[in-house]
Amino acid sequence: MKLTFSKKTLKQFIKFDQKLRERLKMILRKFQSGGKVDIIKKSGSKDEYRIRIGDYRIILAKVQENFIVTEIGKRQNIYK
Repeated sequence: MKLTFSKKTLKQFIKFDQKLRERLKMILRKFQSGGKVDIIKKSGSKDEYRIRIGDYRIILAKVQENFIVTEIGKRQNIYK
């Protein structure tokens, strides 16, 4: 499984502080390697998933067998 970032999401990711970036990278690596993470399919969506990390959410779109990170942010900003 391949995991990529959209351009918008990569810009969001770079703006986070170092400690948060490391935490997000750790969770994404764990997901990519098949480890257990808090992931669910978004309701009403065909191919979108969300990973919960405390107050932050990572939104993923499944494209064939690969995933694209489409959004990263605090919960209150993601679900607007």
